[in-house]
Amino acid sequence: MDKNTVLAFLIIALILMGMPYYYEMIGLAPPPSPEEGQEESFKPIRAPSIGSSFPAPENTPVQRGGFAKRFDGDGVVKSFSEEKIVYVETPLYVAGVSSRGGGSLVSFILKNYPLNDSTLVDLVVKEINQGNLLIKFKDFSGESVTLDNVWEL
Repeated sequence: MDKNTVLAFLIIALILMGMPYYYEMIGLAPPPSPEEGQEESFKPIRAPSIGSSFPAPENTPVQRGGFAKRFDGDGVVKSFSEEKIVYVETPLYVAGVSSRGGGSLVSFILKNYPLNDSTLVDLVVKEINQGNLLIKFKDFSGESVTLDNVWEL
């Protein structure tokens, strides 16, 4: 290695070691972490969003597998959340967003662009985009896994 390479590595090392002090000086430092002997005692605040529906009741049954489920009168397990479609209308478009799988587009209709038969252009074709934005994969055993139920943090 020549002198220029060694000098470049030294300058890079100095910059990397000086970055935390620089971030602290300009106010971008992360908040200090609690010491090992102390415990953090806080409760997360859940504020409802502006367009949200009624909050879930406190006695919502939650299965430890990660999905909230409820039982019918016959003992049949039903998904706790049913699909709801919210339509957003602007002067340019009408968008339909489903609550399934964390949110997926159901329709996106452009208002100012009619087709030849005077129907409006829909950018989401229902036959092709059935279940768009849903996560599907195969696990190690080869079984298909679809994440379209209620998610738990």
